[in-house]
Amino acid sequence: MDKHVLVTGLSGSGKTYLSGYFRQNGINAHDSEEFNHLSSWIDRNGLTVAMPKDPTGQWLSEHSKLWDREKIKGLLRKNAQFYLFGYVTNVYSFIDLFNSAYYLRADSYLISQRLMREDRANTFGRLDSQRELILSMITSSEEKARNAGFKFIDASLTPKQIFDIITK
Repeated sequence: MDKHVLVTGLSGSGKTYLSGYFRQNGINAHDSEEFNHLSSWIDRNGLTVAMPKDPTGQWLSEHSKLWDREKIKGLLRKNAQFYLFGYVTNVYSFIDLFNSAYYLRADSYLISQRLMREDRANTFGRLDSQRELILSMITSSEEKARNAGFKFIDASLTPKQIFDIITK
């Protein structure tokens, strides 16, 4: 039987770090950023656009990053076991393609601390306007995840604890 797991959460919730941790522990896990072809940035008119190098919070609020459903389905068809970690505007509409779906819940303090870490590989969230936008999305993002049926995990748990919850 196929084992397809989706893990999402806002920037700073630990998705990228956890995908690496899962891989180190023998799971076919990937951050969606590894697959540039899965998503596109779309403007308010539905046109595909390129994201600037350091987008402002305003630019981000006026554009949406969307996964392509057929490309996600193709990726899952090719992998009997696949754990996808990522966040895009339409992530909540993909739950039906996965056996399990989890949302990494993190409060504003934890997200802020993680976004500002010097050793963080992903620089997204370091700009004040980016961080403000991310923090402003906490309540609505959690509500969308709850309404879509995602299971919640406390993002402040250790990677091993989260691994054990998701792989049980």
